[in-house]
Amino acid sequence: MSRSAFVMREAKVANEEYDVHNPNHGYGGGDGGGGSMAERLERLEKKVDSIESTLSRLNETLARIDNKFERVDDRFNAIDKRFDDVNKSLSEKIDISVKLTEANTKTTVAEAKLAIILAIPAIIGAVYTAYKLLTKQ
Repeated sequence: MSRSAFVMREAKVANEEYDVHNPNHGYGGGDGGGGSMAERLERLEKKVDSIESTLSRLNETLARIDNKFERVDDRFNAIDKRFDDVNKSLSEKIDISVKLTEANTKTTVAEAKLAIILAIPAIIGAVYTAYKLLTKQ
């Protein structure tokens, strides 16, 4: 064991060691420290009241924070719903756009086919007219 454990109370020691070995700390007249029992009980009751008051304020603060978190959660849910609605709307618009593009492509192909079909008799007519003109000469 260290030498300081054997120091007697009457002996002079360094302040740090004196505090460790002197449990009285000047609170009272040797009755367990801290003055009379009534004074100690009164101080303890004040500390307990202070702790209870602090806990009450903390509970109120936690309730307010919890309420704020619930409101934030509700807002996030509303935003999430909006994103879902926008996503759904965009998907529908993309589908409609794809269908319109396909319809335009089909229309263009149909128009090209029709133009070819209509051009064939005109070409035949032009060839026949050219043949008649060349055969008359």
